[in-house]
Amino acid sequence: MSGSAAHEAHAGRVALVTGAARGIGQAIAVGVAKQGATVVIGDIEDLTETSKLIARTGKSAIAATLDISDPSVIDQVRTRVAGELGASTSSSTTPPSSSPPPGTNSTSNSGSAS
Repeated sequence: MSGSAAHEAHAGRVALVTGAARGIGQAIAVGVAKQGATVVIGDIEDLTETSKLIARTGKSAIAATLDISDPSVIDQVRTRVAGELGASTSSSTTPPSSSPPPGTNSTSNSGSAS
């Protein structure tokens, strides 16, 4: 892959990066911005530094105070981002079911020896 193709590998895509205020989340957010993605950064902490780092790549970020443990906050951020980007918001915030998948036996005895 050529250098320019690799540089814009995510052009036209939107990346949501949670935990983007620092550390690995921040590095991922800046990295996908460098590769051309529009980045939505979320965290419960201040996102100013990450926004500035992304701006240095020539891209901009949509920063959102985001507590991923609160479905109503996720819905609010999704609505805001869709409005700003004109994008579809089809992801679900419903937590996964704790029941086993259909066709599986929830009482399997995997710990016994034959």
